[in-house]
Amino acid sequence: MEKYILTFALLIFELIAHGQIYYPLPNNNALWRVSYYDGAFCNGSYPSAELQYESAGDTTINSLTYHKYIKSGVNLQVCYPYPLSAIYYIRDDTTAKKIYLFYNGVDSLLYDFTLQPGDTISGFLVSSAYYLCQFSLYNTLRIKSIDSVMVGSKYHRRWNIADSCVQQRSYIEGIGSNAGLVESYFTFERGSYLDCFSINGQNLFPDTNASCYPLSTGELASTVQGKLSFYPNPLTSSSTLQLNTQLKDAEVVIYDVVGKEILSKKLTGSKMEIEKGSLESGVYFVRVRSEERQSAGGRIRCGEWVEKLVVE
Repeated sequence: MEKYILTFALLIFELIAHGQIYYPLPNNNALWRVSYYDGAFCNGSYPSAELQYESAGDTTINSLTYHKYIKSGVNLQVCYPYPLSAIYYIRDDTTAKKIYLFYNGVDSLLYDFTLQPGDTISGFLVSSAYYLCQFSLYNTLRIKSIDSVMVGSKYHRRWNIADSCVQQRSYIEGIGSNAGLVESYFTFERGSYLDCFSINGQNLFPDTNASCYPLSTGELASTVQGKLSFYPNPLTSSSTLQLNTQLKDAEVVIYDVVGKEILSKKLTGSKMEIEKGSLESGVYFVRVRSEERQSAGGRIRCGEWVEKLVVE
């Protein structure tokens, strides 16, 4: 009997200890696979897509370190409403236990791991997730409960969301949400689900016995896969914006560090010149967004890239 009591006590101690450990987002060799679905019939089909996010090292913005995560995907049916290619800059404040997304020049709260049951959820995933449910418009989400879930061989804390329209939604330390890395909690008629999360090729969540592979080159061939760069960077008089893919009528927008739009142009081709002109010295972010609707094998070509440009 004493042996069982001791074992039980050790188990309780382990669970409590795990609850005190904060697990940050991984910034190397991590992979998120996400499935998107849409119940709205569109152009003869129900939209769906297979997406992935891969960690791609760090960068510095306003003297703060951000992790880079590259999104790519395959549009299985027409009408997927979001870019299949994008780069996200995410900062993990391990002291405050909060995660921020720097997107379009704005630093927005992504996940808050200090909330308690009953607290209201705020930030990027809520402000971008107005949704219709029971014929009323809501955008207030609250924490229902906090528990732990096994990620690989360790317990990570999980925040469960209380709302009838975000069924079984939650977010987890070291992973993001069970909707994906930066996907909305939205679930009315459409939404997304985290299929798997792996580090160094090892599937850690939700099923460690299942495979979690990146999308193949062949699968990604029909999407716009490109890399955005500038030369020279820093810019002194002019700089060339260069993509390694051809675009048509893409939108190029330059933002300052507080998210104010400074300049907007159209790009057809793979490069364009950016003149210093009235740009003051400082750090800017350039977003290129393509929404080509020419399909290849039934898949829409679209993409979004964001990169830092320094002006001297």
